[in-house]
Amino acid sequence: MAPWSLSWHFLLPFLGSVWVFAEAESTCFANAVAEGDRKFLSGPSGPYPIGVWVCDWPAAYVTSEVVHILLEEILGFRVVQTGPGPSTVDGFFALTGCATPTNIEDRGCSAEPVVTTNHINVEGWTESYASTWAEIERDYPQNAPRNLGNMGYFGKTSMYLPANIRQAAYNAEGWILEFYRGFNVSWTQPAKYFDHHSSIDKDRLKKCVDTRLMVSQAMEVYADITGDWHGVEILTDDNGNRVVRGKCWDEYFWYPPACRDEPSKCVIFFTGGSGWNLEETMQKATAWNMPLAPAIAKTWGDYTKLPLQIGSTFYWWVPDPTFLLLDPVEITFPPFDRTAFLRGDKRTSPTALSVDKYVSQDLQTLAPEAHHLVRGMVMDLEGVNDMLRDQLETGNSSRDVACRWLHGHEDVWKPWLPDPTKCFSGFGLYHQPSSNFVTNRRDPTGLICNPCPSGTFSSKLADDAGITFVCEPCPAGTKQPSGASVECVPCKEGEYQV
Repeated sequence: MAPWSLSWHFLLPFLGSVWVFAEAESTCFANAVAEGDRKFLSGPSGPYPIGVWVCDWPAAYVTSEVVHILLEEILGFRVVQTGPGPSTVDGFFALTGCATPTNIEDRGCSAEPVVTTNHINVEGWTESYASTWAEIERDYPQNAPRNLGNMGYFGKTSMYLPANIRQAAYNAEGWILEFYRGFNVSWTQPAKYFDHHSSIDKDRLKKCVDTRLMVSQAMEVYADITGDWHGVEILTDDNGNRVVRGKCWDEYFWYPPACRDEPSKCVIFFTGGSGWNLEETMQKATAWNMPLAPAIAKTWGDYTKLPLQIGSTFYWWVPDPTFLLLDPVEITFPPFDRTAFLRGDKRTSPTALSVDKYVSQDLQTLAPEAHHLVRGMVMDLEGVNDMLRDQLETGNSSRDVACRWLHGHEDVWKPWLPDPTKCFSGFGLYHQPSSNFVTNRRDPTGLICNPCPSGTFSSKLADDAGITFVCEPCPAGTKQPSGASVECVPCKEGEYQV
């Protein structure tokens, strides 16, 4: 049974957008902040919710739900999920306040200050889009979001094989197929543990002419790096220009030197798109005498199913659930050589990339405790995989599996929560039971942080619990009419405090 379901919709127009709120019949936590008690952010056009921008892949959905549930049920905010966006950079632009963040032709950004409706985004691969991040900081400095750092784990795209094949080869012959030298045909014959390429329905594969084997620059780099000019063809196009093509056998396969003369000894390497990781796989297979023959799936559905149906190696990334039930094992290579990779030499291991979390530039001012939650959020890769595995096994929604993970890992997420008495500049300690601002937190019961009212200013307080802020009355001869301020201003001649 799902821990929540839709019972009614409440529409709130704001800044030309419309959000849909779902009233929950039940919540994840028994002690959740009640729906009617959840607070909005306050903006120039009225109240509005915290927007959690969701990236369109499974790990992003489950981790976004973790944030969503904690914001609503523990911190007591109204929250709406926005997006989804198919790329990390869509989240960058969404948190920058751009009107059309997924439109690659025109993101709809403004250099002037804007009120963004998207405030939080998790599971982003910053390093893959570092140049775009730098451009946003340069072009939209008043709106650029903040990177709050690593989520506690790193992502990676690499070459994998199923755990059962790895174990079978080790048990029978002591071959270590998770290590690149275990595939060296001078010492081993790994093909015996994999399915023959004749078992593949070729209608599920792209022909060579529809893949990156036809990209001249990529194939020339391959041949230059490896010296394998027999694996390519040099042709002349209609304009008399030299072009280099990957050599194709049987219309569908490129064979490496290790099994070129005996294709029956090749091990299939499945990938997708027009050949994700193709040149890297070709370089590694040739450099390390590995019999890996790339096969490019025709559709996304073929790519996600073929490695589950045919014993093979395959391209994959983590965290992601697609092949998780195979318990995949990464094939390791010599340590990552950044300098070599930059010049196109990809014979070493790929590098792990930081998976990050972001907030809009204004979130710390609008909702310091929400900012604190995201900043403190630290999970490990196995925690994300646990949720993805749960979803694969049960077919439940991302919210369901996130809820179960939260119930089973309170020791992980409790430290993410803010101290309700740790106020930020512009705020001060407020005692809810008496509805009064106070100037100490010796008894923290019932204390929260509220914006300082007019006639007061936010003053730093250092005590045994650290740094917080309290609201102090403006001194004689000064005033502060706006509230949420850090100082008072002198009264004009003829004015006095009341």
